[in-house]
Amino acid sequence: MENKLLKEVRLLRAIVVCVVLLYAGQLFMSFDKRPEKTRFEEIDVERINIIEKDGTLKMALFNAAKMEKGVDQRQGQGESAGMHFYNQEGYECGGLTFRGKKLDGGQHASAGLMFDGYRQDQAVVLEHVEGKDSTGLEVRDGLGILYRPDRSLVREEYDFYKRMREFKGSQRERDSLEDAMADAGKVTTRRLFVGTRRKNEPATGTDMEETGIFIRNRFGRDAIRLYVDRKNKPHLQFYDSTGKVLVYEVDLKAKKR
Repeated sequence: MENKLLKEVRLLRAIVVCVVLLYAGQLFMSFDKRPEKTRFEEIDVERINIIEKDGTLKMALFNAAKMEKGVDQRQGQGESAGMHFYNQEGYECGGLTFRGKKLDGGQHASAGLMFDGYRQDQAVVLEHVEGKDSTGLEVRDGLGILYRPDRSLVREEYDFYKRMREFKGSQRERDSLEDAMADAGKVTTRRLFVGTRRKNEPATGTDMEETGIFIRNRFGRDAIRLYVDRKNKPHLQFYDSTGKVLVYEVDLKAKKR
């Protein structure tokens, strides 16, 4: 009887030891567990967020309906799909976007690689923009440099643009308001464009193609234009501060052979 009881105690002890070792092994493995990688052959998704360990958004891939900005939410949604990048604070600092669709009598398309200032909109742009409808065609391809206000009140700037679209005054009054805002550093001005611009409007007789370097003053008006036109003729032009009066043009005559 005692031998039988002793055998049962030993068996129970062995079972307990095995269970303890099993759980100890699982506990040890849990501490040494490496991150798992999942491989997909194909996946459908509307948005992918790349985040830091603390949850800060760093990059996003999105469709047009999921184009939310970073923590500032400065512009809302749009029609473009692509990707956005965000700085250490979660504010958007650049992106790559695409869009395009058929319109009545034409089409519209745009693609751009943008680099933003701190809590600002794009300051450097590599872009393609085209628009065609019943009135004509306009295309722009190239590199643009923009002056952005040294502050983060983007919404205030866009509110000003909205008011200007609804402005009923004269062109001189409009120019005066825009100049005052630009002089105060409160609005964006395009300072440099390097690339090609085409415009064709049969109703106005416009048929223009220019490839070159276009420099604007602090008010966003033409200052210096160096380009080749549709007929392969080179031009070097200098404008006054209004950007409307051509004050000097270099006459590039053909060299005699």
